[in-house]
Amino acid sequence: MNTGFTCIANILEGVRTPLTSQGVQEILDVASEQLRLLAHVVELARDDQTALPVVDSVAQDSFIKALASKIQAFEAILSQPMSKPDVPPDQATQGAILVARLLQFNMAFRGVWTPKARSLSEDLCKSIFSLALVSSKRHVRVDYPSQ
Repeated sequence: MNTGFTCIANILEGVRTPLTSQGVQEILDVASEQLRLLAHVVELARDDQTALPVVDSVAQDSFIKALASKIQAFEAILSQPMSKPDVPPDQATQGAILVARLLQFNMAFRGVWTPKARSLSEDLCKSIFSLALVSSKRHVRVDYPSQ
């Protein structure tokens, strides 16, 4: 499991920011496949939380650092005006959903939250909240029907 989280962290860190369409596609293709593989590996242990492996602090730190960086990058993309985006909005939304799923998957595991991970998690929480606000602005219908 630790190797899987480290691998995903390396994939995320390997894609430069600001994100391009090609970089987002790489994240979508490779990181989502790694997530599917890890989910399959732990599928049988999902019903018993004590059977889930513990994520070591090194893997957790690198994963949270890479994830926080990419969530901020997706927040930046999605907050851009839609006139001429570098990354198509649908692709950016898919990427943002994937990083949220990666975080959700990671949170299911027990592990040591080092001071570094805690520090990163504060910024991560802010970025997730901002991403949620940006996403809701893009998808809220403003033209309410008249009564």
